[in-house]
Amino acid sequence: MEMSLANFNAASVASRIRQTNLIRLIFNSRIRRPRSKSTSSDSPHTLESPTAMPLRLLMLALLSTAVGCGSSELSYDKGTVQGTVTVNGEPLPAGKIRFIPDVKTIGKLTVAEIKDGHYQFDLEKAPAVGSHRIEIIAMRNTGNQIQIPDAPEGTMIEETEQYIPAPYNTRSRLTLEIKAGENEGNFDLKMRD
Repeated sequence: MEMSLANFNAASVASRIRQTNLIRLIFNSRIRRPRSKSTSSDSPHTLESPTAMPLRLLMLALLSTAVGCGSSELSYDKGTVQGTVTVNGEPLPAGKIRFIPDVKTIGKLTVAEIKDGHYQFDLEKAPAVGSHRIEIIAMRNTGNQIQIPDAPEGTMIEETEQYIPAPYNTRSRLTLEIKAGENEGNFDLKMRD
C-alpha cells in the first residue's frame, strides 16, 4: 500500500485525535454513588471509587500498547540497485555501501554488502526513490593484537581499521538518484597508497 506524505500526516493526526478522545473518556468517567436520604435531590453525587484511578491507568496502558501495535512501517516507492565499487580501478574486496536518504526523500537508510567489488539491493531491501548520499565502508587488519576491553588480561584480538578515507564515508559527497525500477551505481574511489 502506497501512501503520500500528506495522507500519512492526515492519518497520523486522525489517529492522535482518536487516542486523545479515548484518554479523555477514560479519565473523565465517574462512578455514581447512591444518594443518601439526608441530601437534596438537586445535587449531583459522584465519588471516585478507590479502584477507579488504578483501573483508569490500566486502561490507559492497554490503550497505549494497542496503539503501539499498529504498523509503524513507512510506505514508499523503492528502486533496485546494483553496481560496482573500485579503489583506484581495482574491485574493493569487501565492505559495505550505505544509501542515506536526502532530507527530501522519504525512506530509511539501507545497507548492502560489497563482495569482490560488486553490490546489489533486491526490491525488499532496496533504497527509496529519490536522492541519496552514499557511504562506503571497508575494514582491514592492521597486523597488531589488542586487549579485548572487559576481558581477562591477555585476551587479545586482531586490530582492524577503517581504511576508506572520510570523503567516501563519514564526510561523503557521493550521491545517487534512485528511480523506480532498476538502477545502477558505480563508484571508483581514488586513494593514495
